[in-house]
Amino acid sequence: MARKAYGNHATQVNLGTHPDDGTSPVGSAEWNAALDKEGMLGFSEQTISSATLRTIASGVATVYDTITVVTSESSTTDDLDKLATTNTSEYDLIYLFANTGHTITLKHTASPSAAGHIFTVGEADEVLSATKPTILIRKDVSGVAYWYGY
Repeated sequence: MARKAYGNHATQVNLGTHPDDGTSPVGSAEWNAALDKEGMLGFSEQTISSATLRTIASGVATVYDTITVVTSESSTTDDLDKLATTNTSEYDLIYLFANTGHTITLKHTASPSAAGHIFTVGEADEVLSATKPTILIRKDVSGVAYWYGY
């Protein structure tokens, strides 16, 4: 799955070649317009589990969306050592939740050294909540992508 970005359209319509002429329900200038920044920025959850979209595999979860609900690989307890960085960019935010009834331990890496390592805000392992998000931001350091809590 390709990375999805938030913001203006990646391809702008050339207004010289395709002027607003009233023949389309959305005009060229409207397509090119900047986003309305009023209101709430909302996201749909993505559940990571073997039964739906993704599985924690050997301690690693692959995320595609900002809101991510993590489910254990087997039984109801699992450790999350890394978040894959494949579909993400520097400064992306991830809101992590545990699936209800599952105990997911987010593993703190004191000295991140590999892509996807997680440095938690409390500088210790933390158990994900089903109701309160753990928020991480991706930061690239010396060409390696890490996740930092805040």
